[in-house]
Amino acid sequence: MVSDQCFRAAFLLFLSVAAVCQFNVRPATAQDSDPFQKDPFFQDPFGGRSNEKPDNAARIAIRFTVLDHKDQPVAGARIVGPGIVRSIQTDALGRAICRPPLTQLAKNLQARGGELTYTMFPPRGLLVPKVTRTFSADSVNAGKTLRFRTRPGVQLKGKVVGKLDGEPVKWVTVYACANSRPIESILSGSTSTTTDKKGEWNLVIPRIDSHLTVGGKIAGYVLSHDADDFKRYAQTIDVPEDVDVIDVPDFQLTPIAPVEVTVVNETGDPIADASARVYYQKWLSPRIVIWEQLSEGGMTGPNGKCVLSLFPDHAATAVVMAERTADGVCMKGRIALADDASRSLTVVLRPPTRLSGTLTWKGRAAANIDVVVYESIHDQSGRPRTISVRAEGTTDQLGHYEIEVPVGQTYLVTLKRRTATGVQPLVHQCDSEMTADGLRIPDVDISKIYDGAAPNE
Repeated sequence: MVSDQCFRAAFLLFLSVAAVCQFNVRPATAQDSDPFQKDPFFQDPFGGRSNEKPDNAARIAIRFTVLDHKDQPVAGARIVGPGIVRSIQTDALGRAICRPPLTQLAKNLQARGGELTYTMFPPRGLLVPKVTRTFSADSVNAGKTLRFRTRPGVQLKGKVVGKLDGEPVKWVTVYACANSRPIESILSGSTSTTTDKKGEWNLVIPRIDSHLTVGGKIAGYVLSHDADDFKRYAQTIDVPEDVDVIDVPDFQLTPIAPVEVTVVNETGDPIADASARVYYQKWLSPRIVIWEQLSEGGMTGPNGKCVLSLFPDHAATAVVMAERTADGVCMKGRIALADDASRSLTVVLRPPTRLSGTLTWKGRAAANIDVVVYESIHDQSGRPRTISVRAEGTTDQLGHYEIEVPVGQTYLVTLKRRTATGVQPLVHQCDSEMTADGLRIPDVDISKIYDGAAPNE
């Protein structure tokens, strides 16, 4: 078996390549003075690492030691990071070792600027916070033991509930940071946990006075990752010297009034088993807009009613959309949700209507041409912009197409195949909302759009 010295020699070659790539390699450093150090690379301790082990691959031994604040070994601590599959655990002497392939470690170094970041999770029941440290490639290549030192911690526990009903709220993120930091920057230097199904949480933090707050995106509550909401729910916790567990007062989330939706057909009869959801127009750029979800989805009961819990986005363009498919026919409807409107709305579902037309090529029928229909809205300058694909179709042997679309919306009809400039050619722009009578679009000679041969050839 090849010795560790040979492994390290090969690894040194990889480091030379790293130097050519101008990695910013720095000496091994102790944990930052802020005990809530945030690792920009470390996200999911169990994700992003392959279980594949290359056969006969050259490997390098990386050794770790975990000690407590009295320099005593910590057994049962888990270590995760580059080159470790899932995690490794320290023995009775606080030691652990991993032997990743050199090629894999070189890739990790390249992705992380010549440094390796590892996180130590203490054994269950030990009141110390996790520790994240960044080590230089030189430390690994020199065969140095990578050391973690824990510090005494305190356990915080509490609950997140609705302010009005006291009901537990699950999946809320609870953040803690040193109170020497402004609460607005809590995402960049904090430790966190998530509430369980009972809305309960617990977190071990260093023994220092700290800020606590909550964040996330939970339907039905004013909650986000914005500075205003961090301040809204912020608490300051004083940590006494002789206390190991602190019960934190409940975080009480401000509720958002739900929307009660009634779905009916054109004669006013309630429709059961219809799906409903609230969306709003989200502009990604001055030219690109999408429908963004503003509520959780709901299904109507026998009375045609359902209640939708909203997310805390400010959306003046919000609409309630509903649909139901029966006997192969998809009926759809929508209604605007104004900020000052009643929270009880009725959506009328209607069967689809038809857009039709004929495409030609120099007087001959253009068969097998793909046609796309987009829903359109106008931007601030009054220009139409596509917001979603509503339907597609293909011309028959006579060049004729017929496409079903929902009523009550405006559309842009285009050809699917793009021109040489990368644009989908416009066939027709609907200037008014589609009615149940449908629309026959004037014939279009597409030879005036495309150069050369017909797009179906």
